[in-house]
Amino acid sequence: MIVPYTELPTSAGGSPRPLLDLVIADMDDILVPCLVDSGALNTLLPAWIAEAAGITTQDASMKRLG
Repeated sequence: MIVPYTELPTSAGGSPRPLLDLVIADMDDILVPCLVDSGALNTLLPAWIAEAAGITTQDASMKRLG
């Protein structure tokens, strides 16, 4: 797969990065822009995606980034 690089706003680093629109199953009307990192061990997504998909995060652990 060849992923085009997208120029990001200066506030996000400004450098071209591999960016894809992620579609969650059965939620075709919601596109989530995601950076592609082939070496990543985990995928981090906003909590609202779980809520929109009906996934409970009540017992999930929380980790702040940054």
